[in-house]
Amino acid sequence: MLTERRIDLIPATADDGACALAVFCDDPLVTQYVGWRPVHTDDAARRMVEHLVAGAERGRPFWWIRRREDDALLGSIIAAWDGDEVETSYVLRREHWGNGYATEAVQAVVALAFADPDITRVRAFCDAENAASRCVLEKAGFRLDAHLPAHGQHNISTEPRDCLRLMRER
Repeated sequence: MLTERRIDLIPATADDGACALAVFCDDPLVTQYVGWRPVHTDDAARRMVEHLVAGAERGRPFWWIRRREDDALLGSIIAAWDGDEVETSYVLRREHWGNGYATEAVQAVVALAFADPDITRVRAFCDAENAASRCVLEKAGFRLDAHLPAHGQHNISTEPRDCLRLMRER
């Protein structure tokens, strides 16, 4: 478990289908900038969690973001070790946007990454039009590294979209 001031990051387990259904739902505002399809059924949620738990066993840890004061499920965050870098991405349920929870979750992953002396940078990508996600990352100390034309495929469009790569260096 990772902790920040108001949140805990809880590792996913194979029994977390209900969490996946709540976070990876079909809320069009939550899922518009993600590359995976929204989850609509218990079976799809179970398969998604199995995939995430298997990834965690291969160096891609995945956590649920929970508010400590009431254990409310806020969202999720993942990290992927890649040589001397770690890549992170997150999703937050809409009713929890604008409260700094995503920034705290990113800061927890950055702290974990930089506890590894071999990690020199943490990177994240967001859609070029996703100003809120860019703001989260900048509040967590990331800086714009590159504008990548037609780089990402998101639910908002069937065409590849421009993305931003943001980095935080040790």
